[in-house]
Amino acid sequence: MTQPLLFILILLVLISINLFFLLYRSKKRSQDLLKKVMDSINHPFYVVNAATGKIEFANNAGRTTHVPIDAQCFTLKEKINKPCYGDACECSLKSIFKTKGYFKTDEFKIIRDGQTEYHELHGFPIFNKKGDLEKVIEYSRDITARKSAELALEKSDKELRKAIAAKDKYFSILAHDVRNPFNFLIGISELLQNDLDDISKDDLKSILGKIHKTSIQTHRIFENLLYWAQTQTGDISFCPKVMNVKDVIDDCVEMNRVFAEHKGLVIEALPNNGVYAYADENMVKSVLRNLTLNAIKFTGKGGKIQIGVHQKNAMAEILVTDTGVGIEQNDLKRLFKIEENFSTIGTEMEPGFGLGLVLSKEFVEKNNGQIFVESKPGEGSTFAFTLPLS
Repeated sequence: MTQPLLFILILLVLISINLFFLLYRSKKRSQDLLKKVMDSINHPFYVVNAATGKIEFANNAGRTTHVPIDAQCFTLKEKINKPCYGDACECSLKSIFKTKGYFKTDEFKIIRDGQTEYHELHGFPIFNKKGDLEKVIEYSRDITARKSAELALEKSDKELRKAIAAKDKYFSILAHDVRNPFNFLIGISELLQNDLDDISKDDLKSILGKIHKTSIQTHRIFENLLYWAQTQTGDISFCPKVMNVKDVIDDCVEMNRVFAEHKGLVIEALPNNGVYAYADENMVKSVLRNLTLNAIKFTGKGGKIQIGVHQKNAMAEILVTDTGVGIEQNDLKRLFKIEENFSTIGTEMEPGFGLGLVLSKEFVEKNNGQIFVESKPGEGSTFAFTLPLS
């Protein structure tokens, strides 16, 4: 090889090497610039291998989530060792493979340090020259603040609807269940005032019995209204103490025996060895009285009502069982809800307004218990509620 040719060859090699380093530096500068741009983004940003699902790149915000490079992409969502599945954790790769387009999931949850975070995920496909999906660029955005505001708004809306329903229920009771008994008392007293001399002793006894029965029912309505109004304003006193549930049941049976016998019913307290609960005694008496009067109301002549208590799962469970008309399954879910406006007439046309059960539920839950009901039409019902043991 002649010397000029050798010189030209060496010159070409040097030029090629120089060009290589220039291109390398240019590429590195581009990569560094891209990395700086990505790190400046506050949202986690990832490049995922579409074939393997492994994370090949994460910006600074992505790295602070403690997801290592080469981790599977589903760890971004659930932080668990299993792929995404179902509506709650939709797989972005599968969606992009299917649609060949942009992917977005509305929200997914991450539990971090015991706190729930809400994020939305965006996925953008990158295809090679053959048109095959090669990479997926994903970024997630923390929407916890927005989600918290939405949940708070939903809660406020629910509470507002409940308050409006409660107000409507309150005025409905005043308009019908309170006004009607007073109309009856006014009418019957006027009759007695004008025609007392013409009324026989038997008729007078019957009239007085009706006055007494109406007065008791009206008093019960007012008592429940007063208690319920106090629970809504937080003015009701709460004084839990150790109490013998057997004594409360015995008092309830004796107090309501006259009403049960008037309808030809048998009412009895089931024997027990004495169960002690820790609760507000006045609230428990109110709950038991409401449930017992409901049982009397919906049990026909010749029926039986039994009230008992036993220990169950570290709680005292009190049961009021009747052989009455029972409750339809569709109506069971409507009980204990002020907004349902659910009420029915008793076996002897006794009025009802449903507030007693709503009040009972609030009192039971105030004492850290729960209330339940089991019923079959034509066979009777069992209302049960729990209280913490002392």
